[in-house]
Amino acid sequence: PRAFDELVLSLLSVDALGRPASAAEVIDRLSVIGTLDDEALATIAESHIQSSTLVGRASEQAQLELCVSRTLRGQGCVAVIDGQAGVGRTRMLSRLAIDARLAGLATLQIAGASASKPGGLLIALARQLLEVAPEDARAALPKYLPALEVVIEDAREPEVSELAPSHHALRDRERDVRLSSALALWLVDVSARRPLLVAIDDAHLLHPGSAGVLITIAE
Repeated sequence: PRAFDELVLSLLSVDALGRPASAAEVIDRLSVIGTLDDEALATIAESHIQSSTLVGRASEQAQLELCVSRTLRGQGCVAVIDGQAGVGRTRMLSRLAIDARLAGLATLQIAGASASKPGGLLIALARQLLEVAPEDARAALPKYLPALEVVIEDAREPEVSELAPSHHALRDRERDVRLSSALALWLVDVSARRPLLVAIDDAHLLHPGSAGVLITIAE
């Protein structure tokens, strides 16, 4: 399938930003491509988990597991994994994404560096939402499509990673606020149909203009 060819090519990309952000993303994309059942996904994920056991993070893991449980109950949760480079933030986030996927959450996992350009986070979230939860995402989309049309168009083009600037700073800021609000509402609508996890690695690298969508979602 074309989607599988694109996944393989992305895994072989010499550009780090062109490769999947994590094993969780690869698993999610394979599940969509191959329509894998829960048992097959569990086998793949469990293999990864056993090969990358986290040491000395029991307390943090328990808190993240609580977030997953709260989300499954419809209560929602916001968590920040903070620390210096090399302490295992990315591995912990990847483990969370896999655990969430196995628990039944639609999981969107994005590397901050890959969404550092204007509108990059909006495009990445829309792209992954359409890939990971296509039926629920499309069912909820019509209400928000008038506001999100430009984002959806860019999300359907794999090579696009930023919104085209209007060369007018104020208009761009107003556009980002409008798009962030619409995308956040779309995500919330989808989450009412299916529990949803949004995991951002290295969030400090996100473009400031589009990072507001995370604040909107959290509120």
